[in-house]
Amino acid sequence: MRKSNAIRGKERDIVHDLFLKMMKDLENVEDRNVEAYLFKSATRMSLNEIRRSKRMKKIPEDYVEPAFDQDMTAFNKREIIDDALDLLSVEQRTAIILRDVEEYDYDEIAEIMETSYNAVKKYICKGRIIMKRYLVDLDNLI
Repeated sequence: MRKSNAIRGKERDIVHDLFLKMMKDLENVEDRNVEAYLFKSATRMSLNEIRRSKRMKKIPEDYVEPAFDQDMTAFNKREIIDDALDLLSVEQRTAIILRDVEEYDYDEIAEIMETSYNAVKKYICKGRIIMKRYLVDLDNLI
């Protein structure tokens, strides 16, 4: 899963808490569903951490992104993509990452996110439109 700026440095805590939670709920976890349980729980815990961090700090309105050179490294491109993903709602970001990075099907994403198939398609479509507008902007052209 992509690291959001909100959870950087907290990955170990999330994984630790995840396994503690799983040990408590061991009776409810079936052997064949352990991977799905872990992924779903990790997703929820990460999203909760993102929500918590957004309540803690906001980017000032007068903040200006620094201009990028034409010759960008892969790291800079990754930062730009991360910035584009940060513009999305939590649902849009989660759906796009599950689809494009983790390569889940729409039905699987709907199950993980506990929403409908059509909602997943809507999140992905709108999220991609927002990202495209941001990435096509001349200052952020890859």
